[in-house]
Formats: sequence, C-alpha cells, structure tokens
Amino acid sequence: MITLKVKHNWLKESGQRLDASYYLSDGPLTNIKLEKSPYPLTSLSKETIEIFKGNIFKRVYVHNPDTGYPFMTASDMMKSDLNSGKFVSKKYTDIANLMVDENWILTSRSGTLGNTVYTNKGFKNFLVTDDLIRIIPNNNKVNGGFLYAYLTSKYGNGLLTQSSYGGVVKHIEPHHIKNLPIPVFPIKEQLAIDNLIKQASRLREEANGLIQKSNELFNSENNLNYDNDLLDISENTIQLGYKIKSSNLSAISLKARNYSFRANKIIEYWATKKGVVLNNFLKEPFTMGARASFKRITSLNFKGKDLISQGDIHKQNPKKFKQVRAKREITINDTAQRGSLIMPSAGTLGENEIFTRPLLVRNNFEDKLLSEVIGKFQCKSEIDAAYLFTALSSTAGFRILRAKVYGTNLMYPNWEFIKNLSVPIASSEIKSKIGQMVLDAFDKRGLADKKENEAIDLVEKEIEQWQK
Repeated sequence: MITLKVKHNWLKESGQRLDASYYLSDGPLTNIKLEKSPYPLTSLSKETIEIFKGNIFKRVYVHNPDTGYPFMTASDMMKSDLNSGKFVSKKYTDIANLMVDENWILTSRSGTLGNTVYTNKGFKNFLVTDDLIRIIPNNNKVNGGFLYAYLTSKYGNGLLTQSSYGGVVKHIEPHHIKNLPIPVFPIKEQLAIDNLIKQASRLREEANGLIQKSNELFNSENNLNYDNDLLDISENTIQLGYKIKSSNLSAISLKARNYSFRANKIIEYWATKKGVVLNNFLKEPFTMGARASFKRITSLNFKGKDLISQGDIHKQNPKKFKQVRAKREITINDTAQRGSLIMPSAGTLGENEIFTRPLLVRNNFEDKLLSEVIGKFQCKSEIDAAYLFTALSSTAGFRILRAKVYGTNLMYPNWEFIKNLSVPIASSEIKSKIGQMVLDAFDKRGLADKKENEAIDLVEKEIEQWQK
C-alpha cells in the first residue's frame, strides 16, 4: 500500500478534493519535488501570450480540398505524417480560434489527456480540433522549446493532467493549467534544451518535405497522370456497380471489393508502365508479425522485449512500448528489420485509419518485436524498401491495398491478390533517387526523435538531482 501525508493547504489548492488517488498521482508528487527546486518558479500563465481552446463547431466534411480546410484531430497531431485526408467545409466553418501557427504547444484536453506536440510550419493552414489546448509561449523567463520539453517530461505531464474531471471520458480546461509551476533553469541549460527541441522540429519539417517530394517524383518520373475520380475517396464516384466475367473470378475470393473497378483500373494502368513485380522486391513473401502468444507486461519493474503495436507505427516519437514475455524463442522473423516495410494489417476501411499504410524501418523500430497483426515486406535492399514505401503509400497504392483485403469486421491484406502487382519504375536511377530521398527523410525523423528525447531527459535528470 502506498501512503502519503497530505498538508491542509493542499486540500484548498486542489479544490477540496478528498480522493486519495489524486494526491498520489504524478502531478501532486511533482509539486512536492518542485518545493526543493534550487531555481525560482514561474507559472504557465506568466510564460505564455495566451492559453485557450478552439471554438466548438459543427463539422461538415467535404472531399475536395478546394472547398475545405485540412482538419486535424488530437490523434492526427501525434502522427509522423500530419495529412489526415480530412477536410471541413469552408462554407460552413467559422475558423476563429481554430487555426494554429508554428512554435505553439498543443496538448490534448479530452479522452487521452496530455499528449503534447511542438508545432512547426507543417501545422500551418490546418483547422485544429477544439479538443486541443493551444499554448503560445512568450519566451519571457523560459523559452518555448524548453517549455515544451518540460510539459512533455513525466513531471510536466503529470502537472498537466492532475486536474482532470469527468467520468468515463476525462477532460482538462485551459484555466486548470494556467497556474502550473515551471522551474526557471539557468539560461545555459535552457538554451541547450530549447535548441534541441527546435532542431527536432526543423528536422521533422524537412523529413515530411522529402517524403512529399518523393511522392511527387514517383508520379512525375513514371509519367503517372490519373483521372481525379480514379483516386477519389468514394468508390461510387466513377462506378456505382460493375460486372465481371466469371473467367476473371478467383478461387480465392468472391468478395466484391477484391474486384473493385477502380482498383483494377489503377493496377491495369500501372502495368502499362515499365516496372517490377512486387514479389520481386522481396527476399521472402509478405508475412504477418509473430505468430506466438505473448504475455503483455505493464509493470514498470519488468523489462522485457519491446513490442510494437499497430498504434505505435505511425506515431511521432513513440516512447513507451508494451513489454512482453515470450513463450518461445524469438527469431529474426518476429522482429522489424532494417530494409523492410511494416504495415498495420488488421483494421477497418475508414479513410483516415492507419490500416494498410506502410512505414519504413530505419533507426526507429529496428529489432523490436512485431505484434501478430503487423505485416512485413522484407526487401532485398534498403533502396528497394524506400522506393516501395513511396509506391505503396501513394494515394494510388493505398487504393489498391484497401481493395485487396479479406475478412468481415476486421480486414486483413490478401497477399495473393497483390503479389503480382507491377510497381512502376522508369529506371534504376529514378529508383535510387527516390529511394535515397526517403532514406534521408527517415534518418531525419530518427534524429529528430533522438534530439527531442535528449532534451526531455535533460529536464528530468535535473529535477531528479534535487531529490538527492
């Protein structure tokens, strides 16, 4: 049993809360540690221009980016790729307090509390959900990058979430965090931390720019010009129904989606270009993650093998992984290997879901254990893997992968339907150029994560020193 003596003034400061769990949570315990700070304390309200949430508004979604603003939810902001594919109508949306700018701090205030990001230029022009609190640093006594590192640390995050309210769905409001205490580190330490965060932010900008450029080159260099309707979100845009010859049916499946008129048109179009069959990129056929039963361990006192879940794959800088105890020896086939793509391979067909969206393994998930619902393309070289990432993550590649699935409530990729897909490659030089661009992008993402983690670690180690 964990116990703690509570001072009378704590009751007043907490709004007369009598639940023991509140005082034993990270926030109140951090307040105790900050009492030992050798540095002066300031508050969040004094270090910000404004702390606010966006207006609640009715979301009218549209498919056309010309008539809609790109929209970001609290879960979207945590992804390495910010483009959710969601647009809300320009006609029916009042954008007041919904747009954000670079060098702001966003933190989730509903559901999963305290997820925090430092915005870069990539966040501009997005309409951002009202479920995020906007924090605009004023760089007064503490710099914006340092403030972000502190709020993302285990100490700052505990303070952010300590005043949550609600039953099943928890919430925090801007006024709950305005008095959050912040230690004013010496300027030299602050600048070191601030620089690391701002470097990480720039690296992510550059990485996303390279990935976008690689996608543009994939289309232009392979002379891929699509009818807009062919890539539209709705299958019904170009064909409400379709007929197929019985001779074209496969013994593998009678599922209508597998014979998608649109997906097959894209496949036929790709086949008219110079290319390589998907299976010929690979050392071995597409496989799913470890087919073993693993005991998930959540205890902080247990250190086992890191397990990548589907939700981890597309997160920006995932830090915490489930620890597992394997019931058999773990082999190389159970883990993510450099020179491979991994892909969420169990899910539903929502346009904004991560199901069938691949990711390159490079300085991120290498040697970590794959959950049984993560698919793996083990390629012959890193350049092949990087180029294949661009092809399969393109809008056209995504449409193909989403059509070639099996299952009912949960869908899974059907390898038999995609193994002979012809992937356009105009030349080996183009493959190398695009592939290297993607490798550079993922190197930048990995370095960004390293710098951010280093900054957070500096904050936590400094606070821990005061307790000795």
